[in-house]
Order: sequence, then C-alpha cells, then structure tokens
Amino acid sequence: AETIAGTYPTPPGRPDAPPVRPREGVMSTVGLLLERGSVKLRQGGLAESKIVPTDPDVGTETEVALALVPYLVHPDPRTALAIGHGAGWTVETLLATPLAQVDVAEIEPAVLDVVEAYRGPLAVRRDPKARLHVTDGRLLLRQAAARGGTYDLVVSQPSHPWVPGAGHLFTRDAYHLARSALRPGGVFAQWLNIFNMTED
Repeated sequence: AETIAGTYPTPPGRPDAPPVRPREGVMSTVGLLLERGSVKLRQGGLAESKIVPTDPDVGTETEVALALVPYLVHPDPRTALAIGHGAGWTVETLLATPLAQVDVAEIEPAVLDVVEAYRGPLAVRRDPKARLHVTDGRLLLRQAAARGGTYDLVVSQPSHPWVPGAGHLFTRDAYHLARSALRPGGVFAQWLNIFNMTED
C-alpha cells in the first residue's frame, strides 16, 4: 500500500488487520499515512494531526495544551465546546477533566471514521459527558449565543484557513460569535498555524 508520501498504517496491536485506507468525505478526502515514524492524519492532503504508533493513546503537546490552557485559566469551568475533533487529543483531554459536558463539532464525518479505524472506539462516542455533533461549529456557536451564552470554554481547532469549511472560523464575525457563545468569564482558545502564514 505504498503512496508517494508514505504507507497506509495498520492499526496498532493488530498486525493482521488490513491497512486503514483513505475515505472520501463530504468536504474532503481523509486518510492516515505512516511518515517518518508517525501516523499523520491528512485531510485534503494537509497534515492535521499526529499519532505515535508505539503509544496511540497519548496526544501531541499542542493539541493537549489547546484544551488544558483554557481549562486552567478559567476559575470554575463546567461546559465546553470543541470545534474540530481531528485525532481526538483535545477532546479527550477535555473529557479527562471534571467538566460536566463537552460538546464536539466535527464537520467531516470521515475524520471520525478514519481515526476510529486506527485507534479503536473514540472517547467522543462513548463518554457520557460528550455530545457529538456532525455539523459546522458555527451552528453550535449561534445556538449558544441565541441562549445568551452557554459555554465556559470554547476551544477551536479548525484546519488551515485556506481549506474549504475552515476559513470562516478565522473571521472577525466568528470571533464575535464565539464571545457571544460564552458565559461571563468564559475563555476562548484557537489553534492558528502561524508557521505557514505571514504576520499580516
């Protein structure tokens, strides 16, 4: 199963299982590639997240920090919204805290299918605190804003700004909407790939 960029990985601990093949999603093609010792989640050809095959249940520092920093900054968080599931590290970190409820918005269902085929059952599907919404994250922000703000934390990890379905989460309107979705004292955190962008 060779590709130009790498090899389709076999689920860890199951050497007889077939490799995890890419899936054609609603928004893009989603797949996993084994590259330089890491399994990379790729969406539309772009790397979105990383899984270490020798320890597939330990998240990357960036994605874990995206959940922990806002959680630790807020004095008493109870509810959170995670926009984007990816490999699941940010969501799983939020679910590991004492938060009472974690809503998750993932616009591309193929992301969940591919990650689950490799890592096994996802926390977002089995943890009673999690509520998975296969939808645009802006919809949940609008609903929360219409109720006067329902989240203590909003953690957003959209794809790169130039990817279809992601650019609108980097706009001034989206930030105003996120603020309106928060309760008083709420915290918003967003991943931004400054390594591929000019300062302007």
